[in-house]
Amino acid sequence: METKDTLSSCSNLDEQQMQQIHDKAKKGCMTDQNTKDERAALANLIANLKLDIDENKTIQKQLKKANASLTQELKECKSTLAETSRTLGESNSIRDSCLVALQRLLAQKEIDIKEGLKVKAYKILVVKEKHDELVKHSLLTKSHFEGLVKEKRKVIMDLKLKEEKDIDKIISMEQQLKFLNEIVYKRNQSIQTIHMLAPQGPTFNGRPTFANSMYLKKDQSEIPCLYAIPNDQSDLANRLDSDREETLTLKRES
Repeated sequence: METKDTLSSCSNLDEQQMQQIHDKAKKGCMTDQNTKDERAALANLIANLKLDIDENKTIQKQLKKANASLTQELKECKSTLAETSRTLGESNSIRDSCLVALQRLLAQKEIDIKEGLKVKAYKILVVKEKHDELVKHSLLTKSHFEGLVKEKRKVIMDLKLKEEKDIDKIISMEQQLKFLNEIVYKRNQSIQTIHMLAPQGPTFNGRPTFANSMYLKKDQSEIPCLYAIPNDQSDLANRLDSDREETLTLKRES
């Protein structure tokens, strides 16, 4: 019984040792396999890290280039901004100067306009006064003209009346002259008859004359129509006879 128990105990011990050995062996195999897997994973990790490092280097290079480009653009932008600021400052200065000049011009223009309005108002006042003066003068001139027209009409009427009186007087004188001419003509006829019957002596223009020129001049001064030349315009009677028709015509027209 004890032997069986001892054998049983030994057998159990062997089994335990075998189990432990088996477990150790199995554990060693598993450890080797894990090591291989870890190495493979580490190799993969190292390869991936190398790829990442290369990619990072490439990205770093690109970032450096981009940074350099951006730095240059930033410098250009700063330069442009500075130039723009300077130009804007100059523009603002010019604008302020222009505004000041414009304000001065506007102020001067306003002064000129006010002065021009004053001058224009003065001129309008002068023109109005001149116009009023001309109106008064024209009224006076019109009144004077109307007076002159009335005076002219009166003078014309007086002249017409005087002309009518003169025409009547001329007609009366012509009638008297005609009567006198008839008397003279009859007297001349009588004298010519007497001369024809009397002895013939010296004549003047077909009429009897005197041997002594003194007696001829005396007789001509006493009876000029007896020795007048026919149609002689130096004689008043002949002139009146020639103007008689014209005088009558003027009377008819008036």
